[in-house]
Amino acid sequence: MDRAALDEALRARICVAYLRSLRIVAFRWLAVAVLPLCYQVATRSLPETVSWLLDLTVATLALLAASYAILEWRWRRRERAWAGGFGVR
Repeated sequence: MDRAALDEALRARICVAYLRSLRIVAFRWLAVAVLPLCYQVATRSLPETVSWLLDLTVATLALLAASYAILEWRWRRRERAWAGGFGVR
């Protein structure tokens, strides 16, 4: 067995778990940030600056969650590639 490949597979698995946790945290904050935005859409009572900042926050959190999901997918592919050579599924 190639020790370096096993180490890389373990590193990839750790990266997948870390990025998954970051993605979940980004989705949770996104859910929190959307609540005042929905209030703004329903009532139009927040100032324009606050509304703009909420839009910017929601867009940033959505972009972060999407980026973490893509990185998680890439590391999962690497993990499968490195572990696949040893018959691990």
